[in-house]
Amino acid sequence: FSAFANGQHISPSSAIKADSLLAEARRLQWRDPNRMLSLAEQALGTSELADYNEGVVAAKNLLGFAYWTLGDNDIAIQLAMDANALAGQLG
Repeated sequence: FSAFANGQHISPSSAIKADSLLAEARRLQWRDPNRMLSLAEQALGTSELADYNEGVVAAKNLLGFAYWTLGDNDIAIQLAMDANALAGQLG
C-alpha cells in the first residue's frame, strides 16, 4: 500500500512511524529536551527516507526547539529557517 502527500509517494507505515515519533517528542517538549531531541532526530531520518516532507518540516521545527532549549541558538535558527523554507515550497 502507499499514500500520497503533496504529490509525494510515501509509505503509510513510514508516515505513521514519523508522526508517532513527532507526537512523543511534542509531549516531552518542555519536560525532557534531550529525549525530545533524540525522538525528533529519529523522526527526521524516517521522514527523509520516506520523502515525507511534512514530517521533515515538523521534525526540523522540533529539533530547532530542542537546540534552543539546550542553548545552541545557531543550530536552532538554522533548523527553523530550513523548516520554514521547505514549508514554503510545500505551499
